[in-house]
Amino acid sequence: MRKVLQALGIDNLEETEDGIEALEVLQTKTPDLVIVDWKMDGMDGVEFVKEIRSLKGPNRFVPIIMVTGYTEERLRTTANNAGVSGFLGKPISPKSLLGRIVDVMENPRPFFETSDFFGPDRRKTNQKFDGKDLRLHQIDPVDQQPT
Repeated sequence: MRKVLQALGIDNLEETEDGIEALEVLQTKTPDLVIVDWKMDGMDGVEFVKEIRSLKGPNRFVPIIMVTGYTEERLRTTANNAGVSGFLGKPISPKSLLGRIVDVMENPRPFFETSDFFGPDRRKTNQKFDGKDLRLHQIDPVDQQPT
């Protein structure tokens, strides 16, 4: 992953051994993007994403791309329900990684909060929805206040 990112011209990287160490890094740094694997030591990627989304401060809004060798739709849904911004199946090519990075950075989805979720809108399309809207409010990532 590091070599692919460097080949894409991304050199300012912080790499950690596991999710626990990554959470420690997030206490002192504010990254532009987090790339996380589903399978990690210490905690899995889904738990890690939920931890990030529960933080207070700007890191709770960081775009998160989850990479995994497990690409079943139910797992993609689980990742979205944890609060990922993007999902990328392995094997990863430079083209697919760059495409996902560009997508989450240039087309960020609005953040919403419900009683049991905080993260980017889980709906990828703007379809009409006839059910009850359970979202408490949309959160502005700049001032971190409901809009």
